[in-house]
Amino acid sequence: MPQAAFKKTHRGLGLARRVRRRYTSSLSRPLDSSAFPLLGKAGVREVHLRDGASVTLRPIRPSDVAALRAFVKALSTESRYFRFQGTLIDLSDAQWQYLVSADGWDHVAIVAWSESSVVGVGRFIRLQPGSDRAEVAFAVADAFQRRGLGSLLRDELVVAARQRGIRLFRAEVLAENHGIRRLLCHSLRLVSDLEGAFEVALGPDADARPVSLSA
Repeated sequence: MPQAAFKKTHRGLGLARRVRRRYTSSLSRPLDSSAFPLLGKAGVREVHLRDGASVTLRPIRPSDVAALRAFVKALSTESRYFRFQGTLIDLSDAQWQYLVSADGWDHVAIVAWSESSVVGVGRFIRLQPGSDRAEVAFAVADAFQRRGLGSLLRDELVVAARQRGIRLFRAEVLAENHGIRRLLCHSLRLVSDLEGAFEVALGPDADARPVSLSA
C-alpha cells in the first residue's frame, strides 16, 4: 500500500500522524514485570464495572486480530462515527496486524475482554521517537458504554504513559464527541483545546517509576 494511502486510512483510526515506522510485536521487545503495574506481574487484571460486571484487561497481542476485527464490525454507526471520525472502510490485513502489534513502549494498547469477545480498546502512540507527547484513542462496545470501562482503560494508559516518559495526551476528536472530553478532562488537566483536537497533561505521579525493557 502506498505510504500516503496508509497514512490517510490511519488518520480515522486515531493513530499518530507523525509516526513513520511500524512497530513490531511486543514479543520482540519483552518488557519487565513493572511495564504495566496496574495489571500486575501476570499482565492480566480482572476489573469490575459500575454495575458489578467483570471484564479482563491486558495488553493487546497479535493473536487478537480476529477478535479486534469482530469488535470494530459490531460497533454501531454512531460509535464508529465518533471513534473513527466518519465511515470506516475495511482495512487490509497489514493494517489490522499493525493495530495488534503494539511494541509496548512507543505504541501501547490495552484490550478489555468479556468472555470471549473484545469489548473495549485504549491505545496511545508516541508522536515521534523520544517525544513526551502521545496520541490517545478509545473505543468501547455499545453495550459496555457508560458503565465505567472507558475510565478503567484511561487509568491503565495514564500509568503506562507516565512510566514511559509521556507527559501529555493528544486526542483528535469530532466537536460533538463530548464523551471523550469528559473521559480525559475529568481527571486530567486540559492544556490546549483547538478545533478537532485537544491535549491534556498527565501530571506528576510518585508511583510512575521508569520501566525498562528486558534483555
